[in-house]
Amino acid sequence: MKDPKSLENNLLFLAGEVTRKVNNEIKAAFRGAGYDITVEQFSILAVLWYEEGINQQFLADHLDRDKTTITRVVKNMEKSNLLVRVPDQADKRNNLIYLTSKGKELQNDLILLSGKTYVQALGNLPEDNLNQAISLFQKILNNLK
Repeated sequence: MKDPKSLENNLLFLAGEVTRKVNNEIKAAFRGAGYDITVEQFSILAVLWYEEGINQQFLADHLDRDKTTITRVVKNMEKSNLLVRVPDQADKRNNLIYLTSKGKELQNDLILLSGKTYVQALGNLPEDNLNQAISLFQKILNNLK
């Protein structure tokens, strides 16, 4: 195992820095376009754009966040009329989450804005480098399961 001599040579530190910078760029792009949406809210919207009628535990598991955080973010999104929580008829302890029309309308613009940041971050990386990086991070994630 290679021992990094500094943070600049520490793969996990650099991965965190990339994530932080990308999130800041996405947040700035959203604000610049007039959207008051956080990156956490965007991640929840992204899940719901493809699968509605899910509960908060599913979101927490899928996004690898604790349920308390998801509950707080969902509550704020409900106040902003981005989604609604509907009692689950099969299990009254759960609420199922659905997008409002406002939440659905954001999909194209927010994906376009975040996609520009993705393209900017990748720059002119050759595809084989990108595939190697994806494979590397998948292996790291598997090591942590």
